[in-house]
Amino acid sequence: MKSLVGVDLVSVETFKKLHSKEKVGGLDRLVADITSVERLEDGYSITTEQGNNLRIKTDGSFSKDNAPFTFSFMEQWSGNRDDVEAYELKAKRPRVVNFNGYNSSLYMEKLFGICEQWLSGVLPKTFRGLQVNMMDNSGNLITAKKLGIKYNLDIDNLEWCIQSENTYFGKQVINIARMTGGVYRFSCMDAYLKELIQLKNKYVVKDYMDKNYERLCDYVEDRQNG
Repeated sequence: MKSLVGVDLVSVETFKKLHSKEKVGGLDRLVADITSVERLEDGYSITTEQGNNLRIKTDGSFSKDNAPFTFSFMEQWSGNRDDVEAYELKAKRPRVVNFNGYNSSLYMEKLFGICEQWLSGVLPKTFRGLQVNMMDNSGNLITAKKLGIKYNLDIDNLEWCIQSENTYFGKQVINIARMTGGVYRFSCMDAYLKELIQLKNKYVVKDYMDKNYERLCDYVEDRQNG
């Protein structure tokens, strides 16, 4: 997993001292309440001070307090992750809700990032303003369908980033695919790529992407209507 350059890092113990007294409901407090993280074969298990447990899998499913695994993003989930028509009915990003008092959605990629960071022994001084980008852009299920790729929570596909860059490139993903004719795994923290896109020269953008990033597949425009 790619780290965010320029972010102050502290030990897990220091992080807990900084945030354990904060009001319940914020992300920093939630992370401070974690007592253990276990890496599983296909995901992670998180346990908190309050005894709550959350298990998350690479397919986007989760289990709270040993309940059966489920998908938060649709009630009619068929169990087939390739059933793209079904997942569009509910929500476009796999998430966990109402865990350990956190008052917002916990997107699966961010949970994976938190688990990896915890296991490394150091955490950002605060998680405020930080997001996790899925570099092949499969985190948004609707966009993944348009690109013709599958949801991919592999750690090598994740990077810490700031919200503004993640938002910008999230809006540019289809534009980049159209300009280059391909789907790439790339960093949303690439400021130079942002400048190239603004020049609106598809040949320059394609040359840069081919030289610097992994091309995953060809982009087929018809997928947007498929």
